[in-house]
Amino acid sequence: MALTAAYAVRASADPHVVLRLLNFFAQRDLVPDAVRVRRLGDEIGVVIEQPGVSEHTATVIAEKMRSLVAVSSVELECRLMRAAA
Repeated sequence: MALTAAYAVRASADPHVVLRLLNFFAQRDLVPDAVRVRRLGDEIGVVIEQPGVSEHTATVIAEKMRSLVAVSSVELECRLMRAAA
């Protein structure tokens, strides 16, 4: 079943952390629909929306994100994709 996965990530404001996060999608030939980054003092907040993934794939990507030293938290929300009109 295809889902849209929404990741909410908090990480230190390391210049390379966003690229490292996006690399987990590139390794699977995925291109996110949306990526939003906001600086929050010494941290950044990153929201990534990825359609067309299974719950298993979304969970694996979230775990890989959590393994990065610069990442302090990752929240994952999976929801059913809307049918195309």
